[in-house]
Parts: sequence; structure tokens; C-alpha cells
Amino acid sequence: MDREPTSIPELWDWLEKRFGFGTWDELTSGEAYWQWRMREIAKLKTSMKTRKTDVPQMWLIGRYCLVRGIAVRNFVDLYGYYGAARRWEEERKKVIQERTLSENLRKAQALEAGFDPNGEWLRRLLLASGSDRRLAYAEWVKARGALFFGGVRASTVSTRTARRRGG
Repeated sequence: MDREPTSIPELWDWLEKRFGFGTWDELTSGEAYWQWRMREIAKLKTSMKTRKTDVPQMWLIGRYCLVRGIAVRNFVDLYGYYGAARRWEEERKKVIQERTLSENLRKAQALEAGFDPNGEWLRRLLLASGSDRRLAYAEWVKARGALFFGGVRASTVSTRTARRRGG
């Protein structure tokens, strides 16, 4: 996806590009595009200040509407989707965390299989399920992480780095 806008003009450009709202027409507007754009950015800025929202919140709502295919005619329409966008983001973060945990467990299992194929840690990592997966991985990092990662937190080290260090 796109990089996150850091300013209101960048946010406006992103929203206009994705949703196509805006009424500027070269033949009928009677003003230059940059004048129209600056006026629209000022409207967005005032609206955001009134509703006490910031650029990251508006970008979140915009992404939510884009992913869900919600038709947005202008930036004011976005405000109604804030609650749903927050819930969507929380769910998305949970999925990413679970995916990261699964990847870390697979890496730990591979390292243990290469180090001690019949060992207790490999068995524990393979049999862990549900919420025990996070606990098993955390215990493995505490007990064996220094062996494989040289005292560095396992979440900050890729398997390639571990192999370079002799893990």
C-alpha cells in the first residue's frame, strides 16, 4: 500500500487520488487548480480541527473505506466510519501479531530441529497450541535465545542473522 501521509496536503492528495472527489474543472471553475486545491485543503484542515482528528486517524478511515469498497463523495463522509475503522485496525493488528508469532515459532522449531532433533524444546514448541504458543515461544527465547541469538532478543533477529552468528 501507499506510504502514510504526514501532512494535511499529503492526506488531501491521497484522498483525492483514491476516491476522486473534488469538483475542479479546468473549463468551468474559473480558477487555477492550485487555488482550488489550497481551498479544499483549508476546508479539510478546518473540519479536522473541529472534529479533533489528525492525519493518521483520517488515513486509517480512508484505508478502511478503500479496502471495504465504500463509496466516499467527500472527506466529510469519512467521519462516519471512524468506529468501524478502529475495530478493523485492531483486528488487522491481531492477525499480524498472530502471523508474526507463527513465523517466529517456525524459525524456533527449525533452529531446535537442527540443534537437537529429539529434544524437549522442539517437542514443546511443536505441541504448543492456542495461547500456549506465545508462552512457549517466550520461554524458549528466555531459555535458549542466547544460544541461538547471542543474547539479542529473538524478535529483532532474523534467521539469516542467526545463521551468520553460528546458530
